[in-house]
Amino acid sequence: MREKDYTGAKQWTYSVLSSQLTSELLKKATKRKRPDYEEGDKRDSFPSGHTASAFSGATFIHKRYGLKQAIIPYTMAGFVGYSRVQAKRHHKTDVIAGALISSFYTWVFVDKENNNLSLTTDGESTKLEYKTNF
Repeated sequence: MREKDYTGAKQWTYSVLSSQLTSELLKKATKRKRPDYEEGDKRDSFPSGHTASAFSGATFIHKRYGLKQAIIPYTMAGFVGYSRVQAKRHHKTDVIAGALISSFYTWVFVDKENNNLSLTTDGESTKLEYKTNF
């Protein structure tokens, strides 16, 4: 929102909502036990919603603004997945599935930002510029 990229924010909202809805439906359908499951706990291990959320943000930055901008977010998202497994809250396949689901929806809904068009003004004149590579 700081970038005033309202189109990107809308696209990210679609991808994150789709990812979370899919994750919740899969949790209810698969009813997989968590590694730390105890009798009476919910059976909602597959896929990892935390990992899906983390990778949704990282993949959005990658798709919208480029891989260079997404290296740190991907590292952080990977740590979320790693920590979910280490804390025995998810199996490795839960984490991988969460990352893949959110990445899929982000690649479907999000477009690369078009930095080719710019509008500038110096107080006396306004310039509209379009850059392209041939």
